[in-house]
Amino acid sequence: MYLFLIILFFYYAAWIGSISIALCLFFGPFASSLVNWLGCRAVAVTGCLTSLLSLTIASFAKNLIILYLTFGLLGLGASCVFVSSLGIVPRCFDKRKSIAIGIASTGQGVGTMILSQVLQSLVNAFGWRNALRTVAGALVINGLLGLLYNPMTEHVRSDELLSSEGEKRASKRFIFHFSVWKLPRFLVLTVTGFFFQLSRSVMYVHLVSSFQ
Repeated sequence: MYLFLIILFFYYAAWIGSISIALCLFFGPFASSLVNWLGCRAVAVTGCLTSLLSLTIASFAKNLIILYLTFGLLGLGASCVFVSSLGIVPRCFDKRKSIAIGIASTGQGVGTMILSQVLQSLVNAFGWRNALRTVAGALVINGLLGLLYNPMTEHVRSDELLSSEGEKRASKRFIFHFSVWKLPRFLVLTVTGFFFQLSRSVMYVHLVSSFQ
């Protein structure tokens, strides 16, 4: 009976991290529309503040429902930070944009590799609540870095990136662009990306547990 309760607890607890990761990717179109509307700097700072708020509230949570809600909010904030951080790069480079985006994208992999060890050390030393508060405090630095985005550059580049067939058009409103769904290659990429993201984490979890 106790074994069943332990398994059931970990089953429901596993949804906490899954929700934040899933919503971070799910809110990508919403975050990109915010970037086109408000600019990368405003969206990056807002995403940092949203993530800071969600982690701070999560550190005081008394049940899993609160953690579900706060980590769902974390997914929205993380999506804003992720999309704006990649969206500012092509606006700042006229040449070698792909290389610049590749270098910026390495931060995700390197951060996952390093922060996984740092977070585990924080949890072991101070407990998971204080670890969440520490990460929330570190997001203040991330938000300050977001203020370094050049608003003049990003708005000029936004007009260029939104141009179609050589005609520039500025977007001053919050608009979802559904025209990408008409491209067969985009549909294939979306479907294959969905199944890739759905199954890739399973391998990592079982690979680690096999060595324990």
